Amino acid sequence: MKKEYLCKTSKYSYFQPFASFSQGYSIGDVGLILRNGVSLSQIDPKPVVVNNFEVGINGKLSVWDYQLTGYYSTSKKGTNFAETSVPGKYELLQVLQRIYGVEFVANVKPVQWLSIGTVPGYMDGRQDLKKEGTFKDKLDNSIISSFKINLNVDFKLTKEWNVYVQFLHLGGRDVFPADVYNYGKYPISGYNLVDFQTKYKYNNFTFLFSVNNLFNTDYYPIHAEVRGATNEGRYYIKSAGTMANLGVQFDL
Repeated sequence: MKKEYLCKTSKYSYFQPFASFSQGYSIGDVGLILRNGVSLSQIDPKPVVVNNFEVGINGKLSVWDYQLTGYYSTSKKGTNFAETSVPGKYELLQVLQRIYGVEFVANVKPVQWLSIGTVPGYMDGRQDLKKEGTFKDKLDNSIISSFKINLNVDFKLTKEWNVYVQFLHLGGRDVFPADVYNYGKYPISGYNLVDFQTKYKYNNFTFLFSVNNLFNTDYYPIHAEVRGATNEGRYYIKSAGTMANLGVQFDL
């Protein structure tokens, strides 16, 4: 993997611009093909070079800190898949692709015992299915994530004890007409989740208790909706409900 970076900084702590470039490789989920009895020789899964560009700003002002990042990536060959006319059989599509998005991270600590943060993010992309030099075709939900936002609150009740609550909203994505539904093109319905965690430290011991999906939200995870409507629904499985975990950590 080859990487190159170009960075710029400012003497002002509240305004620090930056830019970067990196180049890496992607090969896609070849396991999806292999699990359905298709040999590697049939799909020729060569590594695909991906160019990544990032620009943004970050800074800190009083009790606030933030980072705003925009990104853009290109590849001459994509790594997405489509189901063939035979249920459960997939083919590799390799065409020009562009992916872009923006992410914002912000945190505020108004008092020593309270920290509040948020991370909204948006991404989209286009590809050139007809190889005409135009990027008019949307990328599917196996590659593009719906809009999401994370909100979190960390309470430091005492020096040894803290409580953390997180809210995650994942939006829906329905950008393809029903007559072209295929792997990755089925609608994503989205969901809201709340997680809870608390930790207490006593000498060398740390006691942890967490509850995932605190309100027992009934939803389908993304990977199920990406694949779930295919093959007569055999992958259309709902996510777990409320799940509690209790643990003890000992530091030597």
